[in-house]
Amino acid sequence: MKVNICDICDKIIGHKQGVTLKASDHTLTRIIDNHVISNMKRKYKVHICDDCIEAIEEYCKAAKAESNTKEVQTKIKGYTKQIKD
Repeated sequence: MKVNICDICDKIIGHKQGVTLKASDHTLTRIIDNHVISNMKRKYKVHICDDCIEAIEEYCKAAKAESNTKEVQTKIKGYTKQIKD
């Protein structure tokens, strides 16, 4: 049985639990044998357990609700300024 470790909470998860994402990024600069190699692309896999996925979804929903209320509040302030003027 293949075992993975969640990259967020370091919990041991099974092969079929959670999700595995393929990710890549660019490193800035590396020096190999006195030659400068820049913008090297690194490829790796990210393992995320089901508990962390649920926590991320809850966080995103809360952040979206908060940003929506801020937008509504700024619109209301703008309308009241227009009415006063």
